[in-house]
Amino acid sequence: MRAIALLSGLAILGCGDSGTDLPTCGDGDGLVAVEGEWTCTALAEPLDCAEGEVPVRGSDGWSCQVPGSDDLPMCIEGESLLWSGDGWVCALEESELPDCSSGEILAHDGTAWVCMADSDELPTCAEDQIVLVREGVYRCGVVVFGSEPFVDVGHETLAGLATSVDEAIRRGVASNPSTPGSALTLLAAPSERSPIRSLAVENPSFPLASLEALADDDSASIRRRVAADERVSTAILETLATDGDDIVRFEVGANPSTPLAVLESLATTPVQSGVGANPSAPESLLRTLGETELNWSSLAGNPSSPADLLATFVGSSSAFVRIQLARNLTTPPATLTTLSGDTDSEVRRAAVENPSIPSATVEAMASDADLFTRYLATFSPHIEPARLTTLAAEPDLRPRVAEMLATPTATLESLASDASSAVRQAVAANPSTPLATIEVLLEDTSDNVRGAAGTNPSLSEARLLELAESDDRNIVYGLARNEASTADVLTVLATRDFSGVRDEVARNPLTPIDVLATLAAEGGSIRGGVAENPNGPLEVILDELYTPLPEFRTLVARNPGIPPG
Repeated sequence: MRAIALLSGLAILGCGDSGTDLPTCGDGDGLVAVEGEWTCTALAEPLDCAEGEVPVRGSDGWSCQVPGSDDLPMCIEGESLLWSGDGWVCALEESELPDCSSGEILAHDGTAWVCMADSDELPTCAEDQIVLVREGVYRCGVVVFGSEPFVDVGHETLAGLATSVDEAIRRGVASNPSTPGSALTLLAAPSERSPIRSLAVENPSFPLASLEALADDDSASIRRRVAADERVSTAILETLATDGDDIVRFEVGANPSTPLAVLESLATTPVQSGVGANPSAPESLLRTLGETELNWSSLAGNPSSPADLLATFVGSSSAFVRIQLARNLTTPPATLTTLSGDTDSEVRRAAVENPSIPSATVEAMASDADLFTRYLATFSPHIEPARLTTLAAEPDLRPRVAEMLATPTATLESLASDASSAVRQAVAANPSTPLATIEVLLEDTSDNVRGAAGTNPSLSEARLLELAESDDRNIVYGLARNEASTADVLTVLATRDFSGVRDEVARNPLTPIDVLATLAAEGGSIRGGVAENPNGPLEVILDELYTPLPEFRTLVARNPGIPPG
């Protein structure tokens, strides 16, 4: 557990330039930080420090020091600000702590250190934890530092973590798919920070009742989310149809659950294009909206727009309208063929990606003048294998052809000896590549090619176990990322001392729990990888929630392996 005491509490600083915005204090006064607010107070032992210096208490008493350019940390009661030689730190001064008697333990009640009688009611905390008292409840807690220093209860469930004082942890919980609805409702409360509220509301597990309760929220972005949800009641949609925010009303118009009477009303307002995008709008209403060019882009993308109406948009002067038409899965094949010859390459690119486009049209577009259009043609389910062989003649498209599952075997074998290592790398990772060719590429002169060959899922378990003992770091690293690597293979890889290999094993959900526990003991990034693993030991996951890096605390809090609570 990382338990370093740098908390919003009490710190005594001197006057002068501290590198942060501080109030100007009188002679003999110092600065006290209480709950994040700096105020002046009299020093018990005033020092005559030069300008730019502050009194600092060390093991030998008070002295004047020049603070660094970084903001000074704020320390809790019982700690002093010390100069470490590299920067300012908070250090525990035992003389400032309560002198607890025998049978008492040192605890923190949220504002100060206190002595408490030891009893069976108190939890047994780890060596690097403290007892916290919160509203009469005793919990083990951790002292954490980072961009937002805090003292937090050692929660063990997502429901508990939703109440954490750390914004980084709450952010991760808000986007965790395993977070229970009650916790998400708490995180969506108006008192919560906007980014966290948005994450909670957008979570697929967010309860409908809680969502509807936000229909009158002060935040327009929250109301937009409510208006776009197909589950909300008719009454809510009717209310939001008169909202003062244009986008909220647009979302109501586009919502398939919105009643016809509301759609007809919105169709006469400036947000009528929302109705034009509604797949539940009746054909007659869509045709009426089609009389106004403002609505063409939404109608062109609407899967319920009549085929003859869609066909009329081919002649639109707006490339955006034609792009929307080209993306529409219900656009008639004949119309997509027409769009395949559009003068705008963006329109052609959208058309070739549409799975409804005819095979013959895809064949023609594989020879398009635009390179990216030809590239996108290779993703089409209608592309012919023989055409892939033809496209392999183009240096810019060769890596893409080399990774295609539909590429003919003979073509892959030929590309395996290509002068470009990027092409050989794609062949090496392609599951359609013959095993004999993969074996050749395992001996390639390029590190990246050999590593890619190690990722190929076509390799047998027996071969994977053999390669796991290889002295080639690139191959071994590839095996650690191979989706076909079994628990036995991963167990071997966990013992290999190659950079990055054990990190990958630590993140792999297939790695046995006992192996993960062993890896976690190594600490550092490997332990962090175990904490990201949904099958990692719970104690490791919970422990890594309290690292100094807020971004990593968020990442770990997203782990679906944490119990909901």
